[in-house]
Amino acid sequence: MGWLTALREDIYPATPFPDFADGATFGLATARAMAWAAQLAYEVRNEPKLDRILNRWGWRPRNILARQFNSVLKLTSTKGFVAISGDMTIISFAGTEPTSVANWLTDLAFFKTPFGIHEGFQAGADVVWSQVRAAGANAAGGIFLTGHSLGAAIAALSAQRLLAESVITSERLIGIYTIGMPRAGNEAFAAGYDSDSSGLLGLRTYRLVHGEDIVPDVPPASPPFGFRHVGRLLACPRGGSFDPAQLEPPAPERPQAGSGIAESIGEVIGAGSARVLAPYPGEAPVARAIVDALPGPLRDHIPDRYLAALSHDSAGG
Repeated sequence: MGWLTALREDIYPATPFPDFADGATFGLATARAMAWAAQLAYEVRNEPKLDRILNRWGWRPRNILARQFNSVLKLTSTKGFVAISGDMTIISFAGTEPTSVANWLTDLAFFKTPFGIHEGFQAGADVVWSQVRAAGANAAGGIFLTGHSLGAAIAALSAQRLLAESVITSERLIGIYTIGMPRAGNEAFAAGYDSDSSGLLGLRTYRLVHGEDIVPDVPPASPPFGFRHVGRLLACPRGGSFDPAQLEPPAPERPQAGSGIAESIGEVIGAGSARVLAPYPGEAPVARAIVDALPGPLRDHIPDRYLAALSHDSAGG
């Protein structure tokens, strides 16, 4: 995990995020900081680089999250980090390499826990739970969770468990910023998540979707699979900007016709590459070539597209 998704160090912001705040409402500046944190989670194999970047941001590294697990997924480890900014704690999770995404269209469809959660996502969250729990219990102030791709699903499940097990109070869960998140569980799970006893979990889970990103379309919502999204959708077109005014309230997802595995595979196979936007600033030359050649729905999933869509201030925020 990381060689395709590692960026050149000079691409990362060189200074702290000036408008990153602990407000419990959605903020574009906070979303930008969380998206960069989600990207940085892919760099945990290079701990000196990770520490240098965190120090530039004025964040104090607290812990590396890295555990292997067995599941139906080809993703076999959960990786990320815990950092401190002021009295705020940020918990960030990496996803998996973009070349593995096509496998999800079949791997992710069939396996749920008795609680309606996808087995692979649950396994990924469980394997680092002791570290996440400790981070929550030891936090001095508010807590943010973030992640990209499968890491976003792990962030959402971890947030839910922090509340369910009373590790933190709902007031201290400031925000869950998810970047290109897949559907994490079935309809009953999603309903319970969005209407949990605190009344805040669904409201403070922000689900960013850029362009034609294929990952938010899996696992399928259509029968017999029945997966659903949680939280509040904020979408933007390819090459566009995220506009906070377009943030939707939590609402039950209605499956669309033609949203099964066959249709998702068809979207990827039939799509051309998406080179019309800025080239990928990957650390390795071969990574840049591979990522820029990805079909549009996969290329739109790569974190740099989300970072670009959050870098414009025209929408306010």
